Amino acid sequence: MAITFSDFFAGMGGIRLGLEQNGMQCVFSCEKDKHACQIYQENFHNDPFGDITILNPNDIPDFDVLTAGFPCQSFSLAGKQLGFEDSRGTLFFDLCRIIENKKTKVLLLENVKNLQGHDSGRTFGVIYSTLKDLGYNISYKILNAIDFGVPQSRERIIIIGYLQDHFQEKHFDFNTLNTTHWNNIESILEPIEHEIYKKDYYLLENPILSRNKLLYAGHLNKPNRLSKGFRMEGHKTGSITQQARIYSSQGVHPTMCRNSSSRPWILHNNQLIKLTMQEYFRLFGFPDDFKKVGTQTELFARLGNSVCVPMFKEIASKILI
Repeated sequence: MAITFSDFFAGMGGIRLGLEQNGMQCVFSCEKDKHACQIYQENFHNDPFGDITILNPNDIPDFDVLTAGFPCQSFSLAGKQLGFEDSRGTLFFDLCRIIENKKTKVLLLENVKNLQGHDSGRTFGVIYSTLKDLGYNISYKILNAIDFGVPQSRERIIIIGYLQDHFQEKHFDFNTLNTTHWNNIESILEPIEHEIYKKDYYLLENPILSRNKLLYAGHLNKPNRLSKGFRMEGHKTGSITQQARIYSSQGVHPTMCRNSSSRPWILHNNQLIKLTMQEYFRLFGFPDDFKKVGTQTELFARLGNSVCVPMFKEIASKILI
């Protein structure tokens, strides 16, 4: 019998896709964003329940695993970091209301890396202790998408809980995950003509490789970029905005955010190119036949909140029930 799961804060279904690729069966989903729901329905052929704050847990069928990429904007370095002072942060407690009622066997939660250090660790401390009080053995680790075969440096904290009443002392062992050598941006490029930058730009003589495999190659020539935000001997970008930075296709892509205007230029075959929408979905491990609905701005917003699909496929393969 297939392991069943419910998909909360489902977005456009990245976590679901990873679990289904490992043979699990989704029995319920919940997502409020209308555009995300359109993509979800187009690809999975069911409409998610909308507002978790009014969801009655008794209306949810029983399931084995609860997955949730609960809202991260209130904890993200890219946002104002308001945490539980932001209404999106308090949605975590609506999720706990579901957990307390269903007592699902396994929890699989995802959020931004910054969650662990937000408010000097107090926010994560509340999350950890709340889940413990609900009866779960909690394990967590920050994982990077580059370790699961996609060329995007995207660090996320993964939290996994096992229900004590069912598993006693079992904890998830992150060391059992199979990781892979990182791939570069060139590996996901389509054999088509790309958008090309035709103005002046500055390239480093020796591109700088960061610890997360970004190969910083230079920047667009904008006023004051050199004097205010750039130095030859290090990877200090300072005031150089993401959209003015140039990364080599022989490295990986920086973390994708919601803002479509922040896309960097990629140096490939001695030209500066912008990735296509198909290539951006490949950065997350979505298959090419995944259906994309909506405007470019909407799709980038969805990608900015999405997950690395192969990461969750691998995690699912190690969740034993």
